[in-house]
Amino acid sequence: LVALEAMASGVPVIATATGGSAEYLAAGVNALVVAPGDPAALAAAVVRLAGDRALRERLRGHGLATAARHDRDEASAALEALLRELAGVRDPEEEAEMAAGSRRSPSAEHPCLRRASSVAP
Repeated sequence: LVALEAMASGVPVIATATGGSAEYLAAGVNALVVAPGDPAALAAAVVRLAGDRALRERLRGHGLATAARHDRDEASAALEALLRELAGVRDPEEEAEMAAGSRRSPSAEHPCLRRASSVAP
């Protein structure tokens, strides 16, 4: 989440695409991505970013767009809804909306949770 917070703040990102961040980090598009445990690559990325204003602006712009697609409140609500769904517990209002067809399954509403719901039992 640190990379997304930086993107949302308009800060160009240098990161490793490990864990969940691999789903939203795009090398050279919204971040400079380096291999984990490679201090030389990290140093080179810092030097490259410091010396290239156009790159900083491009990463900043695409980073802001990426962060906008991963709203924290929306993701938290979708995760809570997915956990409720997996546990078989639903809010009565949500149940009525889904029964009426006016709302899809919560896990289908957020891109970070689509894959998780597809492997759920």
